[in-house]
Amino acid sequence: MQSGKRRRRAGAFTLVELLAVIAIIGLLISILLPAVGAVRKAAKNTVSRSVLSSLQTALDNYKADGRVGGGYPYSRSDQTTTSTLGLLNVQSPYDTGRKFEISGAGLLVWALAGADYLGTPGFNVFRTGGTSPSTLWSQDTDAGAVPTGSPDPSQSGAYAMRTTDGQPVQPRATRFIEADNARISKRTEASAPAQFVFDMEEGKLARDYPMFLDAFGFPVLYWRADPAGRRWVDKTPDGSIATTGADRGIYHWTDNASLLSSTVPSGSGNPLRTDGSGGARHRLGWPNGATGDWSWTPPANVPSDGSFPAWIIDRQVQARIAPVRPDSYLLVSPGADGVYGTSDDISNFK
Repeated sequence: MQSGKRRRRAGAFTLVELLAVIAIIGLLISILLPAVGAVRKAAKNTVSRSVLSSLQTALDNYKADGRVGGGYPYSRSDQTTTSTLGLLNVQSPYDTGRKFEISGAGLLVWALAGADYLGTPGFNVFRTGGTSPSTLWSQDTDAGAVPTGSPDPSQSGAYAMRTTDGQPVQPRATRFIEADNARISKRTEASAPAQFVFDMEEGKLARDYPMFLDAFGFPVLYWRADPAGRRWVDKTPDGSIATTGADRGIYHWTDNASLLSSTVPSGSGNPLRTDGSGGARHRLGWPNGATGDWSWTPPANVPSDGSFPAWIIDRQVQARIAPVRPDSYLLVSPGADGVYGTSDDISNFK
């Protein structure tokens, strides 16, 4: 009997042995977790690059479509007011009679999928009839129509629907991108990671418009090159849009300013915050203390502060200062850190 007891005791774990096993398991987990995290991050980076590739294909198809194309879609409103904020305003296709400012990231969805995801009407002037025809496409991005009988296309907004059959009044192009190729954030709620904060004036997790999301759940920003630009960015001290003459840039930082900064231009507000700390921390802002003299000669005077002007300079061009992709557009995902303008950004250029 005693020999049997001794055998059972010999086969049992002592407390010291059990603690040693737990310590080894904990050590193995601590070694494996970073590796697993790195693999997941690499996989999401690959998916995000695939999203940008799908968007590029869709943009090329948009440009080639005769119904809406002829050029790449706008990344800001076509308002001609001298007010910087007014330049960003469009009529809401979601709320009758309401205006709001939209970013290039939002207009990208409207161009490739449509504001209601039923295909895009493009950016055209639709109210050509009546006593007060529209002169700008941003005046016609609503869902309003003349309320008598069948809606008159010449007096209806881009997103007006017929009450008889629920079909669009205005002609639509197909969706140039499907949900399988790029997720679209919901307009009424944030469909992004929990740490991703939409800092809205209304104090809710919402945006006035949807945006394409990368694999990390962050919006893909979009800037269209301005063919009338004379500089690589606008020559302005605060990043506001220079619309005419020699001060006009090929790229306008303000096209996505409302997502990047709450201070420039004054009153634009609503930055995308990724940390909940109470302020935008993206590097793709406007340089602090900038005088607006963007006619400097490289290499000595090229800004290197991580700002938007520094970020889009083509370092391969030595003869003059030029932006990357001066004849097309920029796409950028902030990568895993959620901060635009850092080294892990994923973009359609190097």
